[in-house]
Amino acid sequence: MKVTNKFSLCLISLLMMFCVSAHANAPYVLGEVGIYGLGENNNLWKNIYDNDTKLNARLAAGYLWDVANNTKAGIETGFNLNQSNKVRYDDLTIKFKRHSFDLLGVLDFYPTQKFDVFAKVGTAYTKNKLSLHYLNLNDSVSHSTFVPKAVIGAGYDFSKDLNVNLSLSHEFKKNSDSVFSVIPSASTFMLGMKYNFVV
Repeated sequence: MKVTNKFSLCLISLLMMFCVSAHANAPYVLGEVGIYGLGENNNLWKNIYDNDTKLNARLAAGYLWDVANNTKAGIETGFNLNQSNKVRYDDLTIKFKRHSFDLLGVLDFYPTQKFDVFAKVGTAYTKNKLSLHYLNLNDSVSHSTFVPKAVIGAGYDFSKDLNVNLSLSHEFKKNSDSVFSVIPSASTFMLGMKYNFVV
């Protein structure tokens, strides 16, 4: 496991231990929709990954604890589903599919009563599938692995239950000896709605 993955897991563990002793707040659920793009510098796959911007959706659940004035910390887990990338070269069609599960430590700060800024860091278990179709021949290659993930964003509380937010996230690249098993980086810009189960 690389140092970046070890750092992410250690940070989440520290947050969980710290939050156990903190004053508990309400759990929440989060739904997000937006756009994402993949990055890869290898010329062989660059046209597939950078073909165009695609749609992205994420469902998540989490728990935050009050740790200081106007500051909360906690954990969040979610599932990301990305629209497929597809490119055609005459009789050859190449399709790239990606989805991931993530586990993130969360730090949420309220500079005002309604407005908040937040950061999340952790790891994502991402599954990538590359499919090739040429005339009557079909083949595919799948690869799954853990990659570091980071998120920054800001939101606004329309009520004590409902928060609307914007976020920018990045899942980092995982290199490989084989070009077919490289995990490209992925960046998403998303609009989210968070519902807090306030007691």
